Formats: sequence, C-alpha cells, structure tokens
Amino acid sequence: MARCPVRNRPAQSAADLHRAWLELVDTEGPFLAIPPLKRVWPEGMPQLAAARKAALSDAHKDFESAWERYDRSAASETTLDTYRSARDTWVETVLRDVAGWG
Repeated sequence: MARCPVRNRPAQSAADLHRAWLELVDTEGPFLAIPPLKRVWPEGMPQLAAARKAALSDAHKDFESAWERYDRSAASETTLDTYRSARDTWVETVLRDVAGWG
C-alpha cells in the first residue's frame, strides 16, 4: 500500500515530521524507519532550511546518477572513481551539512 505524501501539507505530528524527512532520502535499511527516528526525536525531526534541503537533494541526485552509471559498468575505473566521489559527497552532505556532525 502506497504511503500518502506529506510534502504538500504541513507536518502536524512527530510521525509526519519523520516521514517528511524520510521522503528526502532512500529508506532502505533498518536505520531509516519511524521507530528509530521516534527514539531520537520524539517530537519529530526539525524542518530543514531551504538551502540545506537543496544541498541534500542535489547531493542525492548526483549520488544516484553515479550509482546508476557504476551499476551499468562496474568494470570501469572511471565510473568507480566517480561513484566513490559522489558517495563521499553524499555522506558528507548528510552528516556534516544537514545533521551538523563535525
């Protein structure tokens, strides 16, 4: 069953705030799910400033594109290097620029 998007309406509950964040990134893996997010942010994750949200979106697009290229031609050193660079930028953007971790 498809989840209703929460982008176009104001987040009202902690669960809605968590879902809004989860829509910004891929949600594969047990660490990106509502229960763990509720433990860390019981009142809901804070809203992202527009600049941080744009940086997150751009880094994610670059990472996804690099992954797709690498997935199609894994034997190429060039695509591997491009993928690694985009992956590192994605991780740095999430942890440093968005989450504020040093």
